[in-house]
Amino acid sequence: AVTQALIDTEALQLRFIEEIDGPRQVIGPPSEISIPLVDVSAELDPQAAAEAWMKADLASPVDLLRGPLLRFALFKAAPARFFWYQRYHHVLIDGFGVVLFKRRVADIYTALVNKVPCSGNPFGSLAVLLEEDASYRASERFARDRRYWLECLADRPEPVSLSGRPATNCSCILRRSAHLPHSSAETL
Repeated sequence: AVTQALIDTEALQLRFIEEIDGPRQVIGPPSEISIPLVDVSAELDPQAAAEAWMKADLASPVDLLRGPLLRFALFKAAPARFFWYQRYHHVLIDGFGVVLFKRRVADIYTALVNKVPCSGNPFGSLAVLLEEDASYRASERFARDRRYWLECLADRPEPVSLSGRPATNCSCILRRSAHLPHSSAETL
């Protein structure tokens, strides 16, 4: 399911190369992605063991030219309990894109489990998106939109951080998972 979703998602097929006149973004076929199965079920605290592995991976630097710019792993915490780890460099995809990708993986997985055809690829071509963006940026509409927002935001102060320093990398997992009763999920 992950492999097919990667084939469907051109944004996750990007790689970067260095040329004489600067870096370039290239869309290429998806590189071979391995999804290791890491069995932590024998650990005293399987979830903590999985999270320690994830934190160590998140703390490792990523070379934009060599990658990998994304990584997956599946952790077995118990016979019927698994964690799916995903790491994406923000240069490839944002949080909303990750949600769309996860939804695509879930759709493909569900189709495979139920032995039914998978729905068509919901993602468009990155080349078409780039063409549309270039066309917009060359248009009078872009110039008008830019003037509007510059006027609206002219009196705003420079951005600041809470610490007074530039943002730094965070290697911690900032997520809390909980289970809702079906009735609460339906209400939501």
